[in-house]
Amino acid sequence: MKHIILFFIFLLPAISNAQELEYNLSKHIKILASDSLQGRLTGSIGEKMAAEYIENQFKELNLKPLPNYHFIQDFSFKYNANPHSDSPNSATINGKNVVAFIDNGAKYTFVIGSHFDHLGRNEYNLSTDSNSTGLIHNGADDNASGVATVLELARIYSQNNIQEPVNFIFACFSGEELGLMGSKAISKIIKDEFPNTTLMINFDMVGRMDAENNLNIGGVGTSPNFAEILKNKQPKTIKTTIDSSGVGPSDHSSFYYQDIPVLFFFTGLHSDYHKPTDDSEKINLSK
Repeated sequence: MKHIILFFIFLLPAISNAQELEYNLSKHIKILASDSLQGRLTGSIGEKMAAEYIENQFKELNLKPLPNYHFIQDFSFKYNANPHSDSPNSATINGKNVVAFIDNGAKYTFVIGSHFDHLGRNEYNLSTDSNSTGLIHNGADDNASGVATVLELARIYSQNNIQEPVNFIFACFSGEELGLMGSKAISKIIKDEFPNTTLMINFDMVGRMDAENNLNIGGVGTSPNFAEILKNKQPKTIKTTIDSSGVGPSDHSSFYYQDIPVLFFFTGLHSDYHKPTDDSEKINLSK
């Protein structure tokens, strides 16, 4: 199993057509991070538009939804914008996850995921720019970059004419910025209905790799095999920083709490984090 994991993490992108890969990643990011989606705030029209775009991409690849579900799965949660308040009048927010499935008839299942929501126009005051209320936060790196990665992996695995030794669930979550709400909902479903899920890979902010090719990988301690794989088989051109914890401020935490091993890929914070300036032209597609 550990060599299967290695292949999926590091070797697959190398066998894909690089020009096609870059074109598709750029297309997805530009669409998801466009002003027309209004920052993809959970519960907004922009979130709905983003969910429909992701759904259409899965359909074009002839993927299927999870058995007994639609591609778009609605969920709801209570949210209090003031964490220091005990008010019972928290707002109910309705969000949307988008989930697709490749059934290879295998014993084990891998989840490949990312969140697609962002901050909208800073309605909940989560921006790091104190003067940005009302301005669109497009979230190109956070996290159109992760969604584009998931969509490209879905394309590659659905078109490689190989019956892989694992099944795949491709999951794009909403509600991450408001407390990992979408991944909390879908991780419980996956744990119950796919008990042999042995890996969740989370891509969150993977579009701004620096000049030294630094990559942060979290969750390495959640399986006894991960550290050896990453030490012995990682590409020499990538400098990795390893974190053993399965818990962090992103959606892999939801799966870790369901006792599923996780890996979290992240190219680092930058000055545009949670600001209106996180735009698609700043994504580093050449890495």
